[in-house]
Amino acid sequence: MKKRVIKIIIKVISFIIAFAAVFLVLQEILVPRFYNDSTGIVNGFYELEDNELDVLCLGSSQMFCSIDASLLTEKYGINTYDFGASDQPVFVTKYYYEEAMKTQSPKLVLIEVTKLFNDLLPMDDSAIAWSFTPTKVSDEKFQSLLSIFKGDTTEAVKYCYFPGIAYHNRWTSLSVENFSLLYSLQGKSTVNTSRGCILHDEITPVVISEDNESMDKESFSVPDENIISIKSIVDSCSNNGTKVLFFKSPNVNWTKNRLSYVKAFMDENELEYIDLNDYYNEIDIDFNQDFYDSAHLNKYGAEKITEYLVPILKEYLS
Repeated sequence: MKKRVIKIIIKVISFIIAFAAVFLVLQEILVPRFYNDSTGIVNGFYELEDNELDVLCLGSSQMFCSIDASLLTEKYGINTYDFGASDQPVFVTKYYYEEAMKTQSPKLVLIEVTKLFNDLLPMDDSAIAWSFTPTKVSDEKFQSLLSIFKGDTTEAVKYCYFPGIAYHNRWTSLSVENFSLLYSLQGKSTVNTSRGCILHDEITPVVISEDNESMDKESFSVPDENIISIKSIVDSCSNNGTKVLFFKSPNVNWTKNRLSYVKAFMDENELEYIDLNDYYNEIDIDFNQDFYDSAHLNKYGAEKITEYLVPILKEYLS
């Protein structure tokens, strides 16, 4: 009788282990991944040595398409990482900051402000996957997802701890590419190559948008949750002896009114800020060669921006 019970227990344990293994594999397949995008580069952050960074860059795709962290690291010895995600809201940038500070003690945090005006709108599955798929499970991750889902604990638990369940409807859209992409990302280091930066080869000629003088500046007000997130980052950096510099990457879609409002907000809150749209001539931006699209630089534009920022970064790091 005793042997029979032991056999049953062994079978149950074996079944649980086998089920868990299959579940984990299926979860990895179902979770959205995008080659050469934030789900494929954030993993590199976790390969950094503790306290390796001099400069931590945060923000959405406008950040990691503008700052060539590998150039700063390899050519100038300014250890930098672009720790961001596509379409990243400001409150998620705060989460990324908290995640980074668990292992890093940068002298400077560089934050891109494209999403400053975006409020806490529902994020679709792609945007959630961009920001959360590559990061480790933690209470900060859960709390950030809880904000996205307006306090819906069930949804936050699914996307944080059981993303395979959250993305179960992707069965109908899976292809061979999903399996090959998963394989190609396993163990793939990005630290010594891009360091979080995405450098596009494509060239798209762009034209600066004409300013709409009738645009109501009040429509650009910064949502309260963004102000809270920014203040949280700045206060934390102050307590840690870390400097903070906000910046706006080149974006020909932004009107003068919008750019002026950001400057006014930064001045009002006594935040250090540089608008790179004011320095097209100094940077030698070529609108026929340096953009991937109207909102993102390609590798040629990113190199120019990065080179321009070197003396500024060195001053902050001194």
